[in-house]
Amino acid sequence: MENYFIIHGSFGSPFGNWFSWLHDFIEDEGKQVYVPGLPIGVGYQNYEKYDNVNKSMYFDNLEDVKQYSNEIICFYSDNDPYVKYEVEKDFADKIATEQVFIPNAGHINSESGYDTFEDIVNYL
Repeated sequence: MENYFIIHGSFGSPFGNWFSWLHDFIEDEGKQVYVPGLPIGVGYQNYEKYDNVNKSMYFDNLEDVKQYSNEIICFYSDNDPYVKYEVEKDFADKIATEQVFIPNAGHINSESGYDTFEDIVNYL
């Protein structure tokens, strides 16, 4: 059986944005899906400390992550208010087996109008 993981980002939660919607969609298909709650933030979370939070999630050989998965799909946009396009693209180039660029999608979260993310189901 295939396993699916939905991983939230910094300052996020397993129930934010479109995660619950996607969880239910995958589960309704009879598949296993996990949406773990991960530790977030450094002390009191705020965007002045954002870089410090993200710093701990990076390591030197990002490409090594590929050995733990057969497929890694990265979705990203050109107008994310939190992550520069160049950083997103570099990350996707290093880690992804497939890249999906969505123009003008912001951070692809509720703030950007994404309470559901129907495009993603084409890749499950």
